[in-house]
Amino acid sequence: MTNDTNKRQSVTTKEIANIYSHLQNMMETTSLKQQRRLSNDSWLPITPAYSSSSLHKPTRPDCPCHHIIISNHSRYCALCDRRIPILDELHQENEKIQQVLLDCQETLSAERKRSQRLEKNQVKIKKEKEETIKKLDENSKGYTSLQQDLKAIQEKLTTEKRVAERAKEDKMQVEGELEELSTRLFEEANKMVFSEKREKHKLQTELDHLKEELKGCRGKMEVKEMELKELKTKMASIDEHHVLSEGEEESDGDEKEALDSVLDPTAWALREFQDFVELSESVSIHKLHSTPFMKHSLMEDIEPCLRFGPQSRLAPKDLYESMLLNTCFIEKVPDNVSDSHPIKCQACGQEKRKLPYRFRISMVDDWAYMDRYCRDRFVSVCEFYMFIRNIRQGHYNGHNMLELFQESTRLKLQMFYSR
Repeated sequence: MTNDTNKRQSVTTKEIANIYSHLQNMMETTSLKQQRRLSNDSWLPITPAYSSSSLHKPTRPDCPCHHIIISNHSRYCALCDRRIPILDELHQENEKIQQVLLDCQETLSAERKRSQRLEKNQVKIKKEKEETIKKLDENSKGYTSLQQDLKAIQEKLTTEKRVAERAKEDKMQVEGELEELSTRLFEEANKMVFSEKREKHKLQTELDHLKEELKGCRGKMEVKEMELKELKTKMASIDEHHVLSEGEEESDGDEKEALDSVLDPTAWALREFQDFVELSESVSIHKLHSTPFMKHSLMEDIEPCLRFGPQSRLAPKDLYESMLLNTCFIEKVPDNVSDSHPIKCQACGQEKRKLPYRFRISMVDDWAYMDRYCRDRFVSVCEFYMFIRNIRQGHYNGHNMLELFQESTRLKLQMFYSR
């Protein structure tokens, strides 16, 4: 569009130049015609003839022809005051040319304004083009980024498909293993049921055997009780003999003779217990287990009562020493204690649904949980040691020796029943 505008401007300029040149030629032609007319008119004053060479020379200011026209805009003759037709035509042509010139100038101005608008539009279009190119570059970058994202998503989708296929294969494998495991579990369950029945039969047999042993032990206990009654009768006779004796030495000798006369095991155990009572106050508490009575009590009653089987991790020696020193504590589990404690008894090692008791053998140890049967064993041994400590501290001074011996026998019998 700029090239078209330039062409129009150049064409218009050429036309204007042609018009000016045409106007100039017409002015010159008109001037020559006027001069010729003036020379031919009879009423004009005679002017000297000009040579051909003088025609081409510039007119002088004092030439009469210059006085005919008053001004450039005048159409009348200065001599006769008449219209000069040629001047009238020239003025009309001049007016037309001026009008054409004005029209051309207006057209030129309009074209210039149009050119300016076109230039502004061109600048605007150029800016829009640059912005469009910039947006196109950004869109191209975004498209490239989207292509990369799409490629990454496709790769991820491929990976997910592989993972899904692998998971499907693993699922099928796990289902196969689960089916095989279920079959094995059913087989193991059947074996366990059969084994449980066999163990139940075995335990029932052992229970029957233990019942027979318990029955025999009860018979023995009845025999022991009869022996104790007989011993009590003999001790009463010894006490009567002791009252009738005159001197302390003679009384001791008679009592020893009476005890020695009793050759059964009960009399021997009574004599051993009597020696323990006499020596207990003078023997250190850490050496009480070295006395004959306590040695036999440990071997026959205490240690068997504190042996809880092969699954137990408790040492009987640690237990009975803490009971002797009165550092063993046994209590019922408080209600505010949570049920998060182990389900295995810490004494016998067997699994129980409920462990209602707990113990510890020193103040620095943690509480250990146990069932009711193990607790009964602990309590029976603790009561026996409490009886021993009371004897050592002299709380039973003045009591009948036979009654003390019967109490120790009762406590041993309690340990026997608890286990």
